[in-house]
Amino acid sequence: MLAYLFAQRHIELEGKHILHFSPEPNLFRRLKNEPHYISGDIKKNKYAAYEVDVTRIPYPDNTFDVIICNHVMEHVQDHMTGFSECLRVLKPDGAAFFSVPYYPEKEETWYPPADMPEAEIDKLCGLGHRRLYGRDFTNIVASAGFEVEPCLLSAEEAAIFRTDMNDPIFIARKLAIR
Repeated sequence: MLAYLFAQRHIELEGKHILHFSPEPNLFRRLKNEPHYISGDIKKNKYAAYEVDVTRIPYPDNTFDVIICNHVMEHVQDHMTGFSECLRVLKPDGAAFFSVPYYPEKEETWYPPADMPEAEIDKLCGLGHRRLYGRDFTNIVASAGFEVEPCLLSAEEAAIFRTDMNDPIFIARKLAIR
């Protein structure tokens, strides 16, 4: 819900081609009647009408105006392929909204050693999470080709959205070639 409210303040969603990964129930209910809304996840479920793997998005280049990827990329083993795929299917001048568990005390994202057991990774990162994102998250997303702007909620927005969430939402834009 927070991603939707935030997106509404930063981009018009009505009539847009929207790809929403692992849709949250409240946000799904608000967007499901948009004619060009695709809700997808690694497996179809009550809120994900389509099977869509973020690392192999089955849509042509330049299909979507908006991508919403709220707390997904921390679960993706090959997150760089996921970011590149999002860029590929995003239209020029389109916007992707990424949020992840964010650890601003970490200068760099922590990646577990290749030989670390799954149970230990889950204990350190959270169930199913593959890494701990640090302050370099903007650079990670930008390295896929996006122009990235981290946006923290203001005190006023936090009150409006009724949250104390301090994780930034990263607005990643695919710039049009001019």
